[in-house]
Amino acid sequence: MDNLFLSHLVVEIRPAILNKQINTASMVDQNLVLGFDGLIGQRLLVGLDPASPALYLARRWPKSKSRHPGASLMKLDQLNGMTVTEVSKHPSDRFVRLTLLSPTDSSKSHLVLSMTGRAANVFLFDNENVLAGRLLNRKGSIPEWNWKDEPEADDSAAAVGEGSTAPLLRLGAQLEREASFRAEQFRDAGRNPSDALGELLSESPKALVYSSIPLDQIGTALTDPIKSLALSSVELTHLAGYSRYCFETLSEAAERYYAARQAAASLLERLSTLRRELTAAVRKRGAQLASVESDLEKYADPDRFRKFGDLILASLNSARIAGESIRLIDYFDPEQKEIEIPLPPKSTLKQAAAHYYQLHSKARRALEDLVPRAKKLRAQLDRLTELLTAITDDPSLSTLTRMRAELDKALGKQASKSGASIQKRPKRDAPKPQGRRFESSDGFEIIVGRTDVENDSITFRIAGSQDVWLHAADYPGSHVMIRNPSRQAVPHRTIVEAAQLAAFYSSAKNEKKAAVHYTQKKFVSKPPRAKPGLVRLSSFKTVMVEPNRRVGGEKNDQVE
Repeated sequence: MDNLFLSHLVVEIRPAILNKQINTASMVDQNLVLGFDGLIGQRLLVGLDPASPALYLARRWPKSKSRHPGASLMKLDQLNGMTVTEVSKHPSDRFVRLTLLSPTDSSKSHLVLSMTGRAANVFLFDNENVLAGRLLNRKGSIPEWNWKDEPEADDSAAAVGEGSTAPLLRLGAQLEREASFRAEQFRDAGRNPSDALGELLSESPKALVYSSIPLDQIGTALTDPIKSLALSSVELTHLAGYSRYCFETLSEAAERYYAARQAAASLLERLSTLRRELTAAVRKRGAQLASVESDLEKYADPDRFRKFGDLILASLNSARIAGESIRLIDYFDPEQKEIEIPLPPKSTLKQAAAHYYQLHSKARRALEDLVPRAKKLRAQLDRLTELLTAITDDPSLSTLTRMRAELDKALGKQASKSGASIQKRPKRDAPKPQGRRFESSDGFEIIVGRTDVENDSITFRIAGSQDVWLHAADYPGSHVMIRNPSRQAVPHRTIVEAAQLAAFYSSAKNEKKAAVHYTQKKFVSKPPRAKPGLVRLSSFKTVMVEPNRRVGGEKNDQVE
């Protein structure tokens, strides 16, 4: 909102609110909304968004309960009942002052509306021009000038268009472009270019909105909310290619302009958000597919591992270990050539053969899982790439709505119908905590599973990657988890106490000493199609403890 428009607007709204009492004052988001007695169907809206400060009589105003986080710096209730006795504007800057008369002690105060971009704010001064409060905790200079030197309200309104006041009025970028454009036209027509500004400021005010696309398409087609829209109280001849809309009042034009600007900005933000989500989804699926394809390449030929195991067993007496390799005859080769097979670290020949048989089984299981997974990931990646291309080629509301539903479907989210109210699900009782709960002497939570299903849930749903997992070695029993949310090293005393619980809640309960394996959860995995409670450890340590459940403090009453 430029300075000239604001000057004309103050002249327009003055009769509507002068000598009227404020009956409501509220802060909604970044908007101050003032209601007045006798002003039916309209309220004064003061928009304090730094990107687009606004002031106009609104027929539609925000009514939600959300408030700007800094809006508590001034008590708005104190404005209720005050009467507006004067409405004025600073002669050369975007400050509007409402002089208010108190209904109780007839004292005066001044509500100053600062429409100055990033410093947009509302200030309350007492009758001696001493600052009594500000609405937002926002940086910016406090309006200070001698209001008594300001021209009278009627005179200042009339002087807006006079040539003598033109140098005092700070033009915004929009009016500077218009003045420059008109000056060039004057020069081409043989007129004095310096007369262009005076003519511009002397025009009778009009309520105009300019748009690069039809206003009814704003919010459905992608457009720049700043460059594609213009609000003005004078003709903008430099926007000859834009659609021109003329309204009855400046407030009506402002309301339409800011609604269109908000719709354009909303669509732009939604499109940007969707594009970011699609880009992230494409990147994630691409990384997942690359990892799966790398595993597929690694396990591409499971039979070669079985062949290595067979050759090693067949050559126990003739094979030679040379460093990190096993040299032996390839009996599957018609020419019976000698080959080298990698030797697993610290392994005998028999152990090496067992290792390759395990790799053969592992590779076969992996291929059964990886092949369909790779196919699914390729299909998802192709579809996500198509969606990203579509939203780039046609960034419109219809494409956005369609692509949003497609993305939610691809990511397994439940899409909600646009504009439809989402009914709140009835609250359910909080689920009971799974497992027996203990607290170690060092303050760590220890969870002990009761059943195989609960063991799986504790290990693969509740536990974090840095939590410590324990289980009695060579005995069926409970999975035990030490929660480690701080991701720091777990004290050995806590590990021993958890191991005692693992031994007690296992078949080794009656043994004097029992071995307990422990490792971080990230080293625990579940074999394909394995029964509940069955896991596989890729790394672990072992501790010998006495079975005992009297450790730390119990955290629930579910103890057998």
